Amino acid sequence: MYDVLIIGLGAAGYTAAVYSARYKLSTFIVGAEEGGMGMTAAEVGNWPGDIDVRGPDLMERFKNHALSFGDLVTHKIAWVKSIEKIDGGFRLHLESGDTVDGKTIIFAMGSSKRHLGAPGEEEFSGKGVTYCATCDAFFYRNKTVAVIGGGDSAVEGAAIVAQVAKQVYLIHRRSDFRAEPYWVDRVQSRDNVTFVLERNVAEIVGNERVTGVKLDKPFEGQETLAVDGVFIEIGSLPSTELGKSLGCALDSKGFLQVDGAMATTVPGVFGAGDVTSGSNHFAQFATAAGEGAVAANSVFNYLQSGGKHEGGHMA
Repeated sequence: MYDVLIIGLGAAGYTAAVYSARYKLSTFIVGAEEGGMGMTAAEVGNWPGDIDVRGPDLMERFKNHALSFGDLVTHKIAWVKSIEKIDGGFRLHLESGDTVDGKTIIFAMGSSKRHLGAPGEEEFSGKGVTYCATCDAFFYRNKTVAVIGGGDSAVEGAAIVAQVAKQVYLIHRRSDFRAEPYWVDRVQSRDNVTFVLERNVAEIVGNERVTGVKLDKPFEGQETLAVDGVFIEIGSLPSTELGKSLGCALDSKGFLQVDGAMATTVPGVFGAGDVTSGSNHFAQFATAAGEGAVAANSVFNYLQSGGKHEGGHMA
């Protein structure tokens, strides 16, 4: 039986594995896909210590660090089908039929960005199509971009991109926004932001990279807007199914509810990264890594104390 089972092969999961291994905890880390959402970040400009790094390269470094501890860390690419409580811990049931037992769990499955489903979206992912304005805005300095969506992430994203881009088209399918008025007012005050309302993106077009977005109906006489990049900000879905199956509580937005120690409402179960209510839902590499470190420390304290946890502080 492993000391800790980490589910998720992204920034939070790999960081948790680094810390758990340093605590000499036997660690099993598993996920269906290496790198998680980090693989969709073509360019990362806000990871401390790296002025410019590709998301896939950064995640490869995370993985290599986690696996540098030899037998302390077992790494597996597999889909976790279900989890059950057993005496002394938990049992993972993998899609292959294999089972793995552990004393504790760290959920680090992250969340998945909602996709438009428009033609050209997958083709140009990482080639002008991005899902993180905060991460990638800097790389569109003095360029023309489209931001798609009407919620907080889209409007805030448009405000962020507008600080560096030459022109921003904020495309929303409705005539009003679900975003906070603060962000709407801020974007409206920008001379370089054009609201393209009551329009849908029918197709993302380009050659080797994005060159434009085709709308479902013309805007100011144009059916296709020429852009260098497309920021798709239509929300994300936290991967909470396994947590819910164990009885972990969710917050009002559907994320795993955790306390300051990254503990869920189920003893022995912790969370880290984009799947949790921690870090004010600020989905960044830095916050995911921080939560992964805290979760691993909490697992260590939990095991050292014989499974005691009180109000965010380990007994």
